[in-house]
Amino acid sequence: MTDTPPEIEERYRRMLLALSPGERVRMACRMFTSGRTLMMAGLVARDGDAQRREIFVRLYGDLVTGTEREAILQAIAPGQASADPH
Repeated sequence: MTDTPPEIEERYRRMLLALSPGERVRMACRMFTSGRTLMMAGLVARDGDAQRREIFVRLYGDLVTGTEREAILQAIAPGQASADPH
């Protein structure tokens, strides 16, 4: 489902394809960095282990089973309560 008109999607696609491969890579890296910065800003008030646990859950929590997630979280910070997967 999209609310973007097809002609705008096509225009955006043409703009991206007009960039060199290097420019597209730089753009992707900037988007990743921006996303990471936003995620970290949401975790500022937490201590180091809590931040590491939350980063793991946000980035990889859906890629592992609940049992695997709990084992990894315990390895990051033994003795802490389970992190919410979302």
